[in-house]
Amino acid sequence: MNQTSVTLDEIGISKAIQESGRYESVRNKMLSISDKEERLAFRRKAGAVKYTVGSVHAVSKEGQILIASQTGSQLSPYAYSAAKVIWVVGTQKIVKNLDEAFRRIKEYVFPS
Repeated sequence: MNQTSVTLDEIGISKAIQESGRYESVRNKMLSISDKEERLAFRRKAGAVKYTVGSVHAVSKEGQILIASQTGSQLSPYAYSAAKVIWVVGTQKIVKNLDEAFRRIKEYVFPS
């Protein structure tokens, strides 16, 4: 399952997972279900995938990782339900400390 991520989109990972045929895309399967109740049931089950690929919004030099989410959908697999989590993180997301991490989220992820 690839999580929604500008980082993954920009470097082509989302497309590779969803379109290459090399992977069984849980996202594609979920989007192909037209029945609302069936899709909801599948979404609940999809939270416990073998692998989830995504990104984070800031990593402090102290080792703190910050993830901000509009819907919260990627938090469950990241925190406890995916067997393996792969984060793709650009160097622009590395910050000095937690204060800078929150500032980065406020300025880039959820600007006012």
